[in-house]
Amino acid sequence: MILKYGKPIEDWAIIERFQAERGLSLPQKFLEIVRDNDGASLIGPSVEYLNPETRKGESVGCDALIPFQTFPGEEGSTMADLNVPGNPVIEDGLIVFAREAGGYLFAFDYRANRDTLDPPVVLINRDNTPPDDVIRLSDSFTEFFDRLLSSANHMTP
Repeated sequence: MILKYGKPIEDWAIIERFQAERGLSLPQKFLEIVRDNDGASLIGPSVEYLNPETRKGESVGCDALIPFQTFPGEEGSTMADLNVPGNPVIEDGLIVFAREAGGYLFAFDYRANRDTLDPPVVLINRDNTPPDDVIRLSDSFTEFFDRLLSSANHMTP
């Protein structure tokens, strides 16, 4: 997997404030990635899942990390901007951290346990109102990230 166009976190207090305001801890592996790659594009990886409606296997690409910092031309699309209470697309307890170009969002799922240090990852179709289209992709961010790495490593050049 290739991370491109990301920037190092300039002020770690942004992340500490984000976690404190929501009463949770983001996964350590995720924090290690964003430390030097905030808002990075992910080139190549996808993850497979079972579509509950069609009961068929599908795959979805994870195209970009949602930044903590504001980037020029992308005001209003930071982690804090998207993960606000009352957002009609994002159910309470879901923390969006990445997106796919076709409209899907990737989120940490803290609904069952806000104290977990490695939450499950779910896929959200932002065109629907939750929980209509929330699909569990993995039992933890570590598992999700390992699947992305495996996907990227099996791509043909």
